[in-house]
Amino acid sequence: MASPSFVQESKKVHCSVPGCSRGARCNSFCGKHYQRVRKYGVPILPERTVATWQRCTISGCDNRSRTRLGSFCEMHYCRRYRTGSFDDPNYKRRYVTSHGYVVLSGFKHPIAHRSRGEHYRCYEHRRVLYDAIGPGTHRCHWCIQVISWSAKGKRRLVVDHLDNDKQNNSLSNLVPACHRCNSSRGLFMSWVLKHQNDPFLAKLFAQ
Repeated sequence: MASPSFVQESKKVHCSVPGCSRGARCNSFCGKHYQRVRKYGVPILPERTVATWQRCTISGCDNRSRTRLGSFCEMHYCRRYRTGSFDDPNYKRRYVTSHGYVVLSGFKHPIAHRSRGEHYRCYEHRRVLYDAIGPGTHRCHWCIQVISWSAKGKRRLVVDHLDNDKQNNSLSNLVPACHRCNSSRGLFMSWVLKHQNDPFLAKLFAQ
Protein backbone atom coordinates (compact mmCIF):
# COMPACT_ATOMS: atom_id res chain seq x y z
CA MET A 1 0.00 0.00 0.00
CA ALA A 2 1.36 3.39 -1.02
CA SER A 3 2.26 5.92 1.64
CA PRO A 4 -0.07 8.91 2.21
CA SER A 5 2.60 11.36 1.00
CA PHE A 6 2.91 9.44 -2.27
CA VAL A 7 -0.86 9.47 -2.75
CA GLN A 8 -1.03 13.22 -2.12
CA GLU A 9 1.81 13.88 -4.55
CA SER A 10 0.21 11.74 -7.29
CA LYS A 11 -3.13 13.53 -6.95
CA LYS A 12 -1.57 16.98 -7.25
CA VAL A 13 -2.56 18.65 -10.53
CA HIS A 14 -0.31 21.34 -11.94
CA CYS A 15 -1.40 24.48 -13.73
CA SER A 16 -2.17 23.89 -17.40
CA VAL A 17 -0.01 26.85 -18.52
CA PRO A 18 3.30 25.55 -19.97
CA GLY A 19 6.23 26.20 -17.67
CA CYS A 20 4.12 26.87 -14.57
CA SER A 21 4.77 24.48 -11.67
CA ARG A 22 2.06 25.82 -9.36
CA GLY A 23 -0.83 23.64 -8.39
CA ALA A 24 -4.14 24.06 -10.24
CA ARG A 25 -6.84 25.73 -8.17
CA CYS A 26 -9.67 26.66 -10.55
CA ASN A 27 -10.43 25.60 -14.15
CA SER A 28 -7.02 23.88 -14.41
CA PHE A 29 -5.20 27.18 -13.70
CA CYS A 30 -3.24 28.32 -10.69
CA GLY A 31 -4.42 31.39 -8.82
CA LYS A 32 -2.13 33.75 -10.75
CA HIS A 33 -3.13 32.58 -14.25
CA TYR A 34 -6.78 32.22 -13.30
CA GLN A 35 -6.92 35.87 -12.30
CA ARG A 36 -5.33 36.83 -15.62
CA VAL A 37 -7.94 34.80 -17.53
CA ARG A 38 -10.72 36.37 -15.51
CA LYS A 39 -9.38 39.90 -16.00
CA TYR A 40 -7.77 39.85 -19.46
CA GLY A 41 -9.20 36.69 -21.06
CA VAL A 42 -5.80 35.03 -21.58
CA PRO A 43 -3.44 33.32 -19.08
CA ILE A 44 -0.25 34.69 -20.66
CA LEU A 45 -0.03 38.42 -21.23
CA PRO A 46 1.82 39.78 -24.27
CA GLU A 47 5.20 41.37 -23.67
CA ARG A 48 4.84 45.00 -22.79
CA THR A 49 6.43 47.44 -25.19
CA VAL A 50 7.81 50.77 -24.10
CA ALA A 51 6.84 53.73 -26.21
CA THR A 52 9.64 55.94 -27.51
CA TRP A 53 8.55 58.87 -25.38
CA GLN A 54 8.62 56.65 -22.28
CA ARG A 55 12.21 55.47 -22.75
CA CYS A 56 15.38 56.80 -21.19
CA THR A 57 16.89 59.56 -23.32
CA ILE A 58 20.48 58.33 -22.78
CA SER A 59 21.94 56.89 -25.99
CA GLY A 60 21.92 53.08 -26.02
CA CYS A 61 19.56 52.73 -23.04
CA ASP A 62 16.11 51.19 -23.66
CA ASN A 63 14.94 51.22 -20.05
CA ARG A 64 11.65 52.82 -19.11
CA SER A 65 11.85 56.33 -17.67
CA ARG A 66 11.45 56.47 -13.91
CA THR A 67 8.41 58.77 -14.13
CA ARG A 68 5.72 59.25 -16.75
CA LEU A 69 7.23 62.47 -18.08
CA GLY A 70 10.82 61.84 -16.94
CA SER A 71 13.84 61.84 -19.25
CA PHE A 72 15.99 59.23 -17.48
CA CYS A 73 15.54 55.69 -16.21
CA GLU A 74 16.10 54.87 -12.54
CA MET A 75 19.71 53.77 -13.13
CA HIS A 76 20.86 56.90 -14.99
CA TYR A 77 18.92 59.21 -12.69
CA CYS A 78 20.61 57.75 -9.58
CA ARG A 79 24.01 57.71 -11.28
CA ARG A 80 23.80 61.40 -12.12
CA TYR A 81 22.55 62.15 -8.60
CA ARG A 82 25.56 60.36 -7.02
CA THR A 83 28.35 61.35 -9.41
CA GLY A 84 27.04 64.31 -11.40
CA SER A 85 27.45 62.50 -14.71
CA PHE A 86 26.16 59.52 -16.69
CA ASP A 87 29.58 57.84 -17.01
CA ASP A 88 30.24 54.17 -16.34
CA PRO A 89 29.52 53.24 -12.71
CA ASN A 90 33.01 51.75 -12.28
CA TYR A 91 34.34 55.21 -11.52
CA LYS A 92 37.08 56.12 -9.11
CA ARG A 93 36.79 59.28 -7.10
CA ARG A 94 37.79 60.98 -3.87
CA TYR A 95 35.30 63.04 -1.91
CA VAL A 96 34.64 64.45 1.56
CA THR A 97 31.66 63.28 3.60
CA SER A 98 29.33 65.50 5.60
CA HIS A 99 31.35 64.51 8.72
CA GLY A 100 34.57 65.80 7.18
CA TYR A 101 36.28 62.47 6.38
CA VAL A 102 37.86 61.72 3.01
CA VAL A 103 36.42 58.68 1.21
CA LEU A 104 37.90 56.76 -1.72
CA SER A 105 35.31 55.19 -3.99
CA GLY A 106 35.88 52.55 -6.66
CA PHE A 107 39.20 51.31 -5.25
CA LYS A 108 39.48 47.68 -4.14
CA HIS A 109 41.24 47.26 -0.81
CA PRO A 110 41.27 44.69 2.05
CA ILE A 111 39.39 47.09 4.35
CA ALA A 112 37.07 48.51 1.69
CA HIS A 113 33.43 47.47 1.82
CA ARG A 114 31.00 47.13 -1.03
CA SER A 115 28.42 49.82 -1.51
CA ARG A 116 25.70 49.96 -4.16
CA GLY A 117 26.43 46.59 -5.71
CA GLU A 118 29.97 46.34 -7.05
CA HIS A 119 31.28 49.68 -5.80
CA TYR A 120 34.00 49.70 -3.14
CA ARG A 121 34.39 52.45 -0.56
CA CYS A 122 36.90 53.02 2.20
CA TYR A 123 38.09 55.93 4.31
CA GLU A 124 41.40 57.35 3.15
CA HIS A 125 42.90 57.58 6.65
CA ARG A 126 42.16 53.91 7.35
CA ARG A 127 43.70 52.86 4.04
CA VAL A 128 46.87 54.91 4.60
CA LEU A 129 47.48 53.45 8.06
CA TYR A 130 46.59 49.90 6.98
CA ASP A 131 49.13 50.05 4.16
CA ALA A 132 51.76 51.21 6.65
CA ILE A 133 51.26 48.85 9.61
CA GLY A 134 49.51 45.94 7.86
CA PRO A 135 46.76 43.61 9.11
CA GLY A 136 46.69 41.72 12.38
CA THR A 137 46.74 42.98 15.95
CA HIS A 138 48.33 46.22 17.10
CA ARG A 139 48.65 48.34 20.25
CA CYS A 140 46.59 51.43 20.98
CA HIS A 141 48.80 54.51 20.75
CA TRP A 142 47.35 55.89 24.00
CA CYS A 143 46.53 52.99 26.37
CA ILE A 144 48.59 50.15 24.75
CA GLN A 145 45.51 47.89 24.60
CA VAL A 146 45.59 45.13 21.96
CA ILE A 147 43.33 46.06 19.04
CA SER A 148 42.75 44.75 15.51
CA TRP A 149 41.12 45.81 12.26
CA SER A 150 38.57 43.00 12.26
CA ALA A 151 37.54 43.20 15.92
CA LYS A 152 34.30 44.76 17.13
CA GLY A 153 33.50 46.86 20.15
CA LYS A 154 36.26 48.15 22.40
CA ARG A 155 38.90 45.95 20.68
CA ARG A 156 38.28 47.51 17.27
CA LEU A 157 41.15 49.48 15.74
CA VAL A 158 40.23 53.11 15.07
CA VAL A 159 42.51 55.48 13.18
CA ASP A 160 43.15 58.63 15.21
CA HIS A 161 44.23 61.99 13.75
CA LEU A 162 46.86 63.56 16.01
CA ASP A 163 46.09 67.14 14.96
CA ASN A 164 42.32 66.45 14.84
CA ASP A 165 42.25 67.49 11.18
CA LYS A 166 40.11 64.81 9.53
CA GLN A 167 41.42 65.64 6.07
CA ASN A 168 45.10 65.51 6.99
CA ASN A 169 45.71 61.87 6.15
CA SER A 170 49.49 61.88 6.03
CA LEU A 171 51.04 58.88 7.76
CA SER A 172 52.79 61.04 10.38
CA ASN A 173 49.39 62.33 11.52
CA LEU A 174 47.74 58.90 11.94
CA VAL A 175 48.02 56.47 14.85
CA PRO A 176 46.07 53.32 15.78
CA ALA A 177 43.76 53.76 18.75
CA CYS A 178 41.00 51.89 20.55
CA HIS A 179 37.45 53.15 20.36
CA ARG A 180 37.46 54.42 23.95
CA CYS A 181 40.60 56.54 23.57
CA ASN A 182 39.51 57.88 20.21
CA SER A 183 36.08 58.96 21.46
CA SER A 184 37.52 60.42 24.68
CA ARG A 185 40.03 62.52 22.76
CA GLY A 186 37.29 63.62 20.39
CA LEU A 187 35.04 64.80 23.22
CA PHE A 188 37.92 66.57 24.96
CA MET A 189 39.11 68.34 21.83
CA SER A 190 35.58 69.42 20.93
CA TRP A 191 35.26 70.91 24.45
CA VAL A 192 38.61 72.69 24.09
CA LEU A 193 37.67 74.17 20.71
CA LYS A 194 34.30 75.24 22.06
CA HIS A 195 35.88 77.11 24.99
CA GLN A 196 39.08 78.26 23.33
CA ASN A 197 38.08 81.92 23.67
CA ASP A 198 37.13 81.64 27.32
CA PRO A 199 39.24 84.28 29.19
CA PHE A 200 39.19 82.30 32.43
CA LEU A 201 40.69 79.20 30.77
CA ALA A 202 43.23 81.33 28.91
CA LYS A 203 44.34 82.89 32.19
CA LEU A 204 44.40 79.49 33.92
CA PHE A 205 46.62 77.85 31.28
CA ALA A 206 48.85 80.91 31.06
CA GLN A 207 49.83 80.37 34.67
